[in-house]
Amino acid sequence: MTNKSGLEKLIEYKEFVAILVFFAGGLFWIYGYFATKNQVDRLSCVMEQNIQMLRGKMEYQYFIDLLEENKSEIKLVRKSIREAKKNNQPFEKSEELLLELEEQRTELKSERNKFKTNMETALNKLTKSECASPLSP
Repeated sequence: MTNKSGLEKLIEYKEFVAILVFFAGGLFWIYGYFATKNQVDRLSCVMEQNIQMLRGKMEYQYFIDLLEENKSEIKLVRKSIREAKKNNQPFEKSEELLLELEEQRTELKSERNKFKTNMETALNKLTKSECASPLSP
């Protein structure tokens, strides 16, 4: 039996080594081409925070519009109360309506603030990169 060097043994199996190199290269290409689970999770988190931020912004604007409407209604009711007092007419129903509108305004402000907080939380997560994990590239 002859003593063969490591290089000579590899030459005997050159087809086998070529196949291994080919498949190893394919695996590296697949890993580089397709997103990893970590990257998909990070992208999913970023998209979710963007959706939350935009939803919060839209809802916040909606409540601002409702508050403007409510403010206009309150002005009209107050004006009708002043005119009723000036003309010595009953104005109790207008006062009840005014109280209801003011309660509604308080509730609208509370809801608006919830959406503002949600929007700010999502924005903070996006700006502080809370979606990025330490292992991500």
